[in-house]
Amino acid sequence: MSTCDLARAFPQGKDVMRIILSHGVGHAAAPNAASHPDQTALSSSAFLALLRTRLGLTGPDAGSPQRTAQYRALMATVGHPWYRDSFALDPWNTARTVLNLRDDAIAAGWPHDPHAAPTEGAAAQPRLAALAAVEELVVVGSPRQTRATLAPGPADHLRDVLDHLRRLVDGGHASSWPLGIERVDVADARGDLPSLWRTLLDLLADCGVDIAWTEEAPLALADLTVSRGRDEWSTAESAARFLATAPDPSAVVIIAGDDTAVLDQQLRRRGLPTVGATPTTAADPAAQLLPLFLTALIPPLDVHRIAELLALRITTDAEAEAGTQPTATRSVGLVPSAARNALLQALGQEAGISSDPESAWMRALEDLRTAAEAPLATEPTETEPPAVAATAPDPRAQSAWAIAQTLDEFLRTDPVRVTDAGVHLDRLITAVDWLGDRLRRLGGARPSRYLTAAAAHVSSFLQTIDLVGTDTLVVRELDDIVEACAPAATAAAAPAEAAPWTVVTAPSQVPVGADTVLWWSAHNNGASARELWDPHEIAALSATGATVTPAAQHERLAQAAALRGLSRATHVCAFHAETVGGQERHLHPALVHLAGRFAQTRTDLFGETARAVHDVLSSPALAHPIPTQTQGQTWSLRDRSLDVAVVPQQIPAPPTRVSRSLSGDFTHLLPERLSFTQIDRLLRDPLSWTLRYGLNLSAGLGALVPTDNRMLGLLVHAVVEHLVVSGAADDGAVPTRSDVQEVFDRFVPRFASELLLPGSRARLESVRTTTLDSLTELFRTLADRGLHVTGAESEFRSEITLDIAGVPRTIELTGFRDLDAQLTDGRPAVIDLKWTYSPRTYREAVNEGEAVQLSIYSQALDRPDTAPLTAYYMLKQAVFVSADQELDRESRAPGDPAHLWPRIRKSVAHTLTHISQGTFDAPAADTYLATDTGVGHEKKPFNKALAALRDAAQVDGRLLIQERQQYSDFTRLYGLLGDYS
Repeated sequence: MSTCDLARAFPQGKDVMRIILSHGVGHAAAPNAASHPDQTALSSSAFLALLRTRLGLTGPDAGSPQRTAQYRALMATVGHPWYRDSFALDPWNTARTVLNLRDDAIAAGWPHDPHAAPTEGAAAQPRLAALAAVEELVVVGSPRQTRATLAPGPADHLRDVLDHLRRLVDGGHASSWPLGIERVDVADARGDLPSLWRTLLDLLADCGVDIAWTEEAPLALADLTVSRGRDEWSTAESAARFLATAPDPSAVVIIAGDDTAVLDQQLRRRGLPTVGATPTTAADPAAQLLPLFLTALIPPLDVHRIAELLALRITTDAEAEAGTQPTATRSVGLVPSAARNALLQALGQEAGISSDPESAWMRALEDLRTAAEAPLATEPTETEPPAVAATAPDPRAQSAWAIAQTLDEFLRTDPVRVTDAGVHLDRLITAVDWLGDRLRRLGGARPSRYLTAAAAHVSSFLQTIDLVGTDTLVVRELDDIVEACAPAATAAAAPAEAAPWTVVTAPSQVPVGADTVLWWSAHNNGASARELWDPHEIAALSATGATVTPAAQHERLAQAAALRGLSRATHVCAFHAETVGGQERHLHPALVHLAGRFAQTRTDLFGETARAVHDVLSSPALAHPIPTQTQGQTWSLRDRSLDVAVVPQQIPAPPTRVSRSLSGDFTHLLPERLSFTQIDRLLRDPLSWTLRYGLNLSAGLGALVPTDNRMLGLLVHAVVEHLVVSGAADDGAVPTRSDVQEVFDRFVPRFASELLLPGSRARLESVRTTTLDSLTELFRTLADRGLHVTGAESEFRSEITLDIAGVPRTIELTGFRDLDAQLTDGRPAVIDLKWTYSPRTYREAVNEGEAVQLSIYSQALDRPDTAPLTAYYMLKQAVFVSADQELDRESRAPGDPAHLWPRIRKSVAHTLTHISQGTFDAPAADTYLATDTGVGHEKKPFNKALAALRDAAQVDGRLLIQERQQYSDFTRLYGLLGDYS
């Protein structure tokens, strides 16, 4: 745009304003000004943006991650020796650090001519030489411009404005250029301003702008109060009381120095509006989605992360039935429920993703495909003939199948490639692009704030990756880029509500004429400036015409702005929690300086002689600790008081009993079928059986992915089943170690992919060795005992009739037996495989006649005339636990477990009768409470009390098994872990 065009766009005499410029507030908003109707208070960044607009220099700006990506590409091209080693190890953070140096040098005035030969002093400094080498490739401009290699930052904007103002002045257009600015009142001292800003103001003066330097205003402070509390909660309570007793809330200015979530809780208790300030350093919750997506997709696959992704719920806006206006928020799945449930259940059965057609993952996909192709059963309409209605597919099933198929491609058929060079970006970008499209579809025309932030994160990430200029990135750098692109928190725990008071976020923003200032969280935020250059580099930059602003000067500007804001108020009451989030906090430096100035002006309170800052801050004239503000039934602070009711501390009492009894008929809870797992639960803890199977209360599907012992047990069970079915261990055959290893290695990705993750090599080798030794011993011992394996994972179904509350009830008994075998005399045998660290549990069950599982399996053989041989085989320890002395020489069993069946039947009938009548027992939990015993720390009184219960059941011909409460899903719900809420 030419000078004449801009002059026509901004004719003189219009849009003229007077500005208060406060450089020390940095990027924050400057204080309000009401002394002149055309006066506007601006921070340095806002003032620079105004000048760019008036000069026609505005354009689309790139974010910090995109600039870092561009600079990383330039540094990779140059490959200067100074940063080469660091760049090879950590390119992203190296580029970010060097770009920060470059921007600071530009802000100091370097270089005016990037292509000019460096001075002797600059060439001798490695960092400056590296910057100069990269700067030769820099073409500042919007990423949309073909020639541009680096998007402009604030320092580039400042330099651009300076260059245009110089051209105006040198070209003689200064007097006619329509900046539309009449006067600038600079709040900072001229000597404290950076050199380029002093030059900028001088050029504005040459353009006819009246530049005035405001003098330091006298301290208007009538009283200063510092209330310190031990924690946020007590401090917030005092601050809320202070606001509740304000005679004129409209005269109050709140400085939200940090997150106001705790303060907002106290305000709501008193019916006051909430402040709704976000944490100063918090990331938006939506920033968790993209990292989860990438960690789930980048090999080696972690099924637990995949399960988290599948189970993820996203907040969106619900729409009214007859319109598009959102009426409430609701939660939807990133993956449709049909696909989510099917795939999570598959991972719950097998902790891995395999292309084996028999795998749970592939079966789940086949079920989803079949459902998508099946016709939707709909009623025919007048306009739709029956044939069309019968063949129309279900769109929801089609959507579930399409998304499941896409995820399967990303995870299994065409995953992201990872080589020694790093993660290949082509497939990764395709996957992330799909995620962005999925988020936009979920959001529709009215996306929720979460969806908007998550989609913006994806978009920023894709833009940044596109500018990096490489085909591969290491995982660490990907993580850095994802974090750099993450959106900042924009929503607080409680939303801001309309209130009579004014809310600002920094002391420098306190408006002129403020009466009472409540400074919440008046602590040092720790964001102090630091020196970037050493003395030799400063001298070299000075030789090029640049003037480095020392860190102390930046701090002086910031502190001066904060003091100016606080000095405008008549009354300041600061609330400071000494500990926040377990970390000690210190008073804000501006508050300390204000206290010193206040002490000098109030000699009537602090005396004539100079006093140390510590003495001033601890003086009764200023310090009002939170604990001393409440005396009896009265809270008071300064001239304010409030009658309060001191509520005695309430310590939740532990429950005295977990078992429950309710009146009514509960026969609807009775099962139609029972398995060993259910029967075992009934004999241990009837209440937990009711919760789990009667009411279907369980952990989420994402938490059911097997790990540790359960995962390893499933893996080895599958290896054994395959060896038997394939004939390698059938009918007396003993598989070789190579047979076992081949099946083990083939099944690990399907059943225990966790063992293939980085850092798991030693664990994988240990499990492999243990499995080879254990299974070799298993089949060799069976052969020596004369046992021929006849089946593996044999399903059984039989019926049992139980007398429940005087009414016969037939229930199906179902399950799977791990190994079926037969002795040479035809006697059947059942072997149950266990992978456990505690074989003692099963040893005690056999020796004490409580091996319920083996007894049930004996009954399921349907051989009433023959007592089968039964045994547990401890896979990890490679030992048998059995009543058979030839298999288990250490056995002390009183008899074969088959004799337990009558007691089991009676116990199950007795328990189900109680449940049907409204009695839900938890004997072990009650015993813990009665004996005041901690879970997992059983003592003699607990063991004695529980033994008495078991003896009583035995006398009655029943069986009570001790519940290992520390492994129960309901222990916390029972209140046995100290949480009695």
